[in-house]
Amino acid sequence: MGRGLALTVALLAALFGGRLASAADERLAYEITETAPGSRSQGWHGVLYDRSGTAIEVEVGKAVMSDVGELTSVAKTQNWVPYGMIPTEMLRWMEGSGKGNVIMGEAWSYRLYLIGEDTRCPSWRGELLRDGSIVAPAADGPPVLTPMGPFISGPHGFAHTSWKVRATVRCG
Repeated sequence: MGRGLALTVALLAALFGGRLASAADERLAYEITETAPGSRSQGWHGVLYDRSGTAIEVEVGKAVMSDVGELTSVAKTQNWVPYGMIPTEMLRWMEGSGKGNVIMGEAWSYRLYLIGEDTRCPSWRGELLRDGSIVAPAADGPPVLTPMGPFISGPHGFAHTSWKVRATVRCG
């Protein structure tokens, strides 16, 4: 039994460039938070972070492709309008659904963590929070409607099931 475990560890180490990702290798890459929840001024704010944890600033109106996916920089014009770095597909959902910013009584936020950034195939873990509590993802569960649009649960990177707007895994 010990030889099988040692072989498995050696194989995984070879696949991930000689080292495995650990919890210490996890960093917050993106966050979107509802502002003024439950009020008519409710909106949401998206922030994309660089390796050092600093918010990335992009010219308003520009779309950028990041490891998180395509994000569009939106100016804060009114409290109830999303602003910051917003996933382009969320903006399309709002425009196409006619639902806009759905007012709900709870405070919602979404955090996307990058794990093993310096490994061959980084992994992602998305957390969806309602009133500060993590909503547990369920494999192939139904979408959860939030003021920021629908979130789905499913495979999200190597060996993770988590919340996502869309798949974000990029392997070299």
